[in-house]
Amino acid sequence: MAISRGESFRRARQLYDERRSPQTTREMRQLLTATRHETSLIHAITLVCDYINHWNDATLKEVNEASDLVKQVVKADPGYFLAHYAKGFIHRARNQHSAAYRAFGEALKLQPDFARAYAQQGEELVYLGRPAEGIKQVEEALRRRPESVARGMFYWIIGRAHFFMGNDAEAIKRLTPSIELWPNLWYNRCYLIAAHAHLGDMPAAAAALTPSTMSTALPAIP
Repeated sequence: MAISRGESFRRARQLYDERRSPQTTREMRQLLTATRHETSLIHAITLVCDYINHWNDATLKEVNEASDLVKQVVKADPGYFLAHYAKGFIHRARNQHSAAYRAFGEALKLQPDFARAYAQQGEELVYLGRPAEGIKQVEEALRRRPESVARGMFYWIIGRAHFFMGNDAEAIKRLTPSIELWPNLWYNRCYLIAAHAHLGDMPAAAAALTPSTMSTALPAIP
């Protein structure tokens, strides 16, 4: 399951161009409400993403703004999986990792095929000191969506988990493709450099620090 990427709006526009009836206008209202909620939640996730990643001078002001957006959607539609997914990031930004784990879990209850929620729940397990369990959770995300555009993030979480477990060689195997797929991050590269250094391979550590591949591009939605 992926975020709809505008499918609700396209369907509403299609209905608008057709002969309208009470049934079609009712469906249009439902679709446009879903579009409004989805837009608010992607906006919220982006705000928190900037704060967590130290991008665009984001502060807790952005986190609080995101929280307000999520609360509005949850009040209107408490069963919308993306609202709980967004809530997980807000808890993470506030260092409330047990709450974040539960929020991502709630998203999975509502949408069991949402691979990104498996990965983010795995990330929370790493924060909670359970990296081996976290790896299994992210591997489930990869199993469900092996071609996901977010797999650079999936590999990063697995690599970081191995790093904290002292498995530097395994960390390198996962962090390398993470950087290839997500070169605009700074922290996956830092962990790769550190993993090489732990193994005493300073030339590889130096080679991993390649400023030419560092990017200021805006992030993909996690």
